[in-house]
Amino acid sequence: MRTLTLALATLMIGGAAMTAHATATVRVMAQKPVSYHDLNLETESGADALLTRIQSAARKVCIQANPDLMKPNIRDLRQSCTDDATARAVASVNAPLLTRRAISLGVIDS
Repeated sequence: MRTLTLALATLMIGGAAMTAHATATVRVMAQKPVSYHDLNLETESGADALLTRIQSAARKVCIQANPDLMKPNIRDLRQSCTDDATARAVASVNAPLLTRRAISLGVIDS
């Protein structure tokens, strides 16, 4: 079964003000599986369907990780989170037509 999991990771940096070092840990805040076993990624319709699924999951993951992203005054931050998660997911699938479709639709940069 072909499934990818969108995960939104945040970098948490901590350190005491009195010390000269800081520690960094990565925590996964939210994730959502996206199945594509039913899609033929060698067709435009299959690639487009997966791209739609990825974008939907990316929006959900971003909002789940940070509910404040639902506020209308920070739409740009919500879109940035969604775009970043979408780009990572498209890259992880490693399907040339999916990548080309995402670029041609302006969903990801080339």
